[in-house]
Amino acid sequence: MTRAAAKSRVLRSKVRAFITHPITDNVVAFLIVASVALLFAELFIAGYQMVHLAGDIITALFVIELSMRFYSASSKRSFFRLYWLDIISVLPLLRPWRLLRLFRLLRLFRVGPLLMRSNRRMASVLRQVVGEQLQIVMLILVTVVGVALGLRGVESANPAFDSFGETLWWSIFSIIAGEPGGEIPSTFAGKLLTVIIMAAGLTVFALFTGTVSAVMADRFRTGLRSNLMNLDDLKDHVIICGWNRSARTLLEELRSPRGGKARSIIILAEQKPTLSEAHENDPSIFFIEGDYTRTDVLEKAGVERASRAILLADKSIATRSDQDRDARTILAAMMIEKVSPGIFTCAELLSRDNIQHLLLAGIEEVVIADDYSGTLLAASSRIRGVTEIADEIFSSQYGNQFYKREIPSAWIDKSFLEVQKLVKEQYDALAVAVERAGGSGLEANLPGETTLRHRTVTNPPADFRLHTGDWLITIATEEPKW
Repeated sequence: MTRAAAKSRVLRSKVRAFITHPITDNVVAFLIVASVALLFAELFIAGYQMVHLAGDIITALFVIELSMRFYSASSKRSFFRLYWLDIISVLPLLRPWRLLRLFRLLRLFRVGPLLMRSNRRMASVLRQVVGEQLQIVMLILVTVVGVALGLRGVESANPAFDSFGETLWWSIFSIIAGEPGGEIPSTFAGKLLTVIIMAAGLTVFALFTGTVSAVMADRFRTGLRSNLMNLDDLKDHVIICGWNRSARTLLEELRSPRGGKARSIIILAEQKPTLSEAHENDPSIFFIEGDYTRTDVLEKAGVERASRAILLADKSIATRSDQDRDARTILAAMMIEKVSPGIFTCAELLSRDNIQHLLLAGIEEVVIADDYSGTLLAASSRIRGVTEIADEIFSSQYGNQFYKREIPSAWIDKSFLEVQKLVKEQYDALAVAVERAGGSGLEANLPGETTLRHRTVTNPPADFRLHTGDWLITIATEEPKW
């Protein structure tokens, strides 16, 4: 990659981070609502030069926003598919184009996804409280107001539509009655709008009878999720490659309120897994069908923008052997490290014989599930209650759990015993281990592989001295803040 290409990629990454920031999403949602409000103001305020100027300023901001999204988009085709209505709504507002201002109303559908994406934890609450029926009501509202505004423009010579209030009443009556509410428009565009409002009236009737209600709700739920599934906008997310029985527990832990920063999750697998209802409806969990050992599939999931990758021993294809599963895990790990060298990767293997391959590839954490299961069973047979302790500290859903933080400068050169006392007294946490970059000074304490990037010593000696850049691992009910 040339220097210019590298600079361009960094710039696009920065632009994407800005345009997808929660604050930016909230600002854009506010501007959409403001632009619609200004559209109504133009109808009721005489001499609306300042209103028109404010609308032009907001339109210019939308042009800048869409330009930034276009520049940072990984797929230009995906950009036009998602934002074609927004592009139409910001076309020059010359006299022949003024009718296109009605597309501002359609942008209201984008407000929900923007707000839900900016606060993903709130999204599930909104879904439970409001539900899909709100989307149907929004469609009816947009149709009534849009038709009224359209008739006000195309039937300006018709005295029956010379005021917005009368036109809005005509639109409301027509959608309820399923037929024109009085005067029939004389222009072709007016008749077309009449057909639209009559069709909407039939939809309302179907809604009340309940015949089409469930189908429409499902369609809007799918539409809302497709709006949220703009994968080009995701960053700092988690990618899960493969699927097995432990994946459901993994999702529960990642979505736990105490599981750390809330992140979007993308599942990569060759076959779509069966998710729980809560996970299926979670707007921050996505699925991409494909072979996760291929670079193009990983790039589609935005691996270069992800913060973590978790490689499961994939058992979605029952005919594969354990050796094949480990081989795919190793291959995927190498592809991930090649595409995104800075990502934190955790991999599950079925055989310890293959661990060296992952360590050489630069994988930070390797889990041998069967080995840990056997170790825990052996410990449980010797010490009663070990499983209760393990259940608590390895789960983020209740009780104590592990936390890791870099030590402050005031603790440098202090002994482990001194720091342990400080941590317990000030933060009610238990210091259990020290991690040191490169393992400098820990070789005498740690047996095993020497290829690890970081070395960790558990329960260091009382006189063990902490160095600059050390990380302290603690057990606590809440993350210690120092």
